[in-house]
Amino acid sequence: MSDPLIEKQKQIYTQQFLSCGDSPEGTFNQHQDIQHLRFQRLLQGLSLTPSSHLHDMGCGLCDLYEYLRSKDALNCIYSGTDIIPEMLQKAQQKYPKIELFCRNILIDIPTEKYDYVVLAGAFNLPAGTPFDVWKEFTRNMIKQMFKMSFKAISFNFLTQDADYYHPEMYYESSNDIHNFCLENLSRFVHIDQAYPLYEFTVTVYHPEFIKACFPQPILDKYLKE
Repeated sequence: MSDPLIEKQKQIYTQQFLSCGDSPEGTFNQHQDIQHLRFQRLLQGLSLTPSSHLHDMGCGLCDLYEYLRSKDALNCIYSGTDIIPEMLQKAQQKYPKIELFCRNILIDIPTEKYDYVVLAGAFNLPAGTPFDVWKEFTRNMIKQMFKMSFKAISFNFLTQDADYYHPEMYYESSNDIHNFCLENLSRFVHIDQAYPLYEFTVTVYHPEFIKACFPQPILDKYLKE
């Protein structure tokens, strides 16, 4: 049985890609500068090295991979997941050496794990899905992303602090997301809303990774499970 939510996502993203092609607009990004700012904030809390495995959820045309390639200091091992075959086919043509998956991670549960799992912009367009259903979907995705990661996850939402709400887009409360992460994932949560876009970026760290980052004995009492 097909998932109506996923089928709606496939429809709007396929139509957009076929209309706008291999461009930021092809994945509903307004402009490359805005897209790159979003990527910069998504990655800034991650300790990427050439041996780090980073997995891009909703990778689309793998624009994040191209951004990473342009930043020598952000070199890492990249892979991605999406549900749009046409986008993945184009991305694989451009970047034949990277590993890409066409799957719904809530149904086709991945066996692979990565240092970092990230998601940029994929929570913004419900495509007619009722907001309460979409909210549950985003929470389930975040929990699954955390299960797929060893060190941290990073993702973003449009913020309810915006000065204008588009009726077809989904806006989230940073307080609600913070509480959700605390209750379901980890207490090590960073929320960044200090940049011009009407959105916020969330990075959630595994406790074991935080312990490795702060090995001083004086901090042990703060890092007990």
